[in-house]
Amino acid sequence: MINHDCTQFQIQWNAHPISGAGHDRSPNDMFLLGGLENGASIQTSLQSYVYGTHRNVMQRGDGETGQLDDEDEDWEDMIDEVEAANAHHFHHESVPVPKHQNPFDDEDFATFDAALHEANRVHLIPPVYGLLREEWEGEMYPAFEIIKSGRKGSKELRVALPDSIWRPRAELLGRALAFMDRLTYMDEDSEE
Repeated sequence: MINHDCTQFQIQWNAHPISGAGHDRSPNDMFLLGGLENGASIQTSLQSYVYGTHRNVMQRGDGETGQLDDEDEDWEDMIDEVEAANAHHFHHESVPVPKHQNPFDDEDFATFDAALHEANRVHLIPPVYGLLREEWEGEMYPAFEIIKSGRKGSKELRVALPDSIWRPRAELLGRALAFMDRLTYMDEDSEE
């Protein structure tokens, strides 16, 4: 009874906003944002739950690693256990995923892949994607991005963009988008 009450208190405490130094964020929010801002894996707590600290210790026989494979009966039980443990995080019906299709046929994809590989090799930075120094405010790579949320965008979340982590990713995405745009437009022009 006491353990249940303590667990309920912990869940509620970790979900309530903290004013002042917490900037009206809950401890759960701060944990998630800390992981996002510092590049840490959000899966850590789930992995901890699934593989160790929150489960009963499993006794293994000689030659057993504890690794689960698709044919292991425990796999289904583990999935059910993880779903049940995280059900309180989901308060909505699932959303249907829109249908999508690859914009490239095999030949176009081979062209795209080769062009992207070569652009990465020579470190090509395409214009108009906010990746060139002259496209940045103050000629410095942005140190953070503001994400607006809440009613009418009244709350702002400041997300750090460490240069060593985000700029290489942004450049790769910019290259991919530039080549995808070109191939898409070339296909449209050839159809006319």
